[in-house]
Amino acid sequence: MTPVKILAPTEIAIALMLTMPVVIYAGVDGAAVSPEYFAARTDVPMAFASTSPMETKLIIDSKAQKWIKFQGLVAQWRVERGVTSSITKAAMMPSYLKIIGMGDEAIPLIFNQIRSEGDDPDQWFLALESITGVDPTKPEDRGDNLKMAKAWLNWNDENSAG
Repeated sequence: MTPVKILAPTEIAIALMLTMPVVIYAGVDGAAVSPEYFAARTDVPMAFASTSPMETKLIIDSKAQKWIKFQGLVAQWRVERGVTSSITKAAMMPSYLKIIGMGDEAIPLIFNQIRSEGDDPDQWFLALESITGVDPTKPEDRGDNLKMAKAWLNWNDENSAG
């Protein structure tokens, strides 16, 4: 029997480099324990991989692909910008521009990222404004990342289809 390990989608590339046979069932929420779990859910991006010395298979649904791409760009952006305090410089980094270049498909990913950052949201507001063409932030709240994040999350709640 092949060993089973549960991995996050960002760990898929590492798992594929393992020399031992491994079957990966990966969900964005990390709660998955079997392919049946994924089959019953449509809201969780999934990735299944089976590797062996003779064969490598990787099936990733489109949600997971976008999420993996986005998370890779987020990590790259944070490395590129280092500790710069300049919002303009941070927003001009190639990886941040690639996130903007993802267009509408980046919007839910950015909002999920903002939610995951809690009381310390990062500088996602220029990307959101560039993609959506709007800015729901009150002038007096500019520069307060937490208030800006709340304004954007409220905007998202009011403008999301569903």
